[in-house]
Amino acid sequence: MLKELSHQTILALIGNAIPQELQSNMIIIGSLAAAYSFFDEQSGEGVRTKDVDCMLSPGAKAVPVATDVTQKLLDNAWTYRPSKNFPKPGTKIRQETIGESAIKRSNKDLGRVLALAYLTQEKDKDELESWPASWAHVLTEKYPDRAATLMKGVGSGLRELLRSAEDMEQAIESCQTGLLAKRRITVPILQATGRRILMTVIEPLERLAAPQ
Repeated sequence: MLKELSHQTILALIGNAIPQELQSNMIIIGSLAAAYSFFDEQSGEGVRTKDVDCMLSPGAKAVPVATDVTQKLLDNAWTYRPSKNFPKPGTKIRQETIGESAIKRSNKDLGRVLALAYLTQEKDKDELESWPASWAHVLTEKYPDRAATLMKGVGSGLRELLRSAEDMEQAIESCQTGLLAKRRITVPILQATGRRILMTVIEPLERLAAPQ
């Protein structure tokens, strides 16, 4: 079972472990980034994670940057450490479920979307209204030829999740052991959060993509 850890402690360890010259190329994402954004020292909330998710910058040079970062980490005595569940490095073929559990990876990912929206509303009830413009900007910048198509389909996974009682149960299980562990979250609460995302974020984004 994953233990709850202080995200401040984890970030400090990462900062000390990664060579200084590589830090500007690495962007921390995932649950650790969410904890940094929403949890402060006074809340006493931590994060449960088995790894640290990162992206490389600049994105346009991801492959050479990744090669350079990898080589420098190897030069600094970094190495792969096998474990029971991860006996060898990952490949492009991903499991549909998480580890040995029955939780679908898609339900975990969509559950995190719901958790981030819930925490965002808790911090600022009007903040979700800025999401459509932000999403549209990112999609247009990163995928100019496919942005409209992506915006039209961006709500399909969430709508499917909200229609399935089994999938919602898995999503809430993921949230209750993750970002929302310290909150009394129920399926109806997450369903209401999902409907708010659809109304405030997804539907405006779909209208932006519709032919004028």
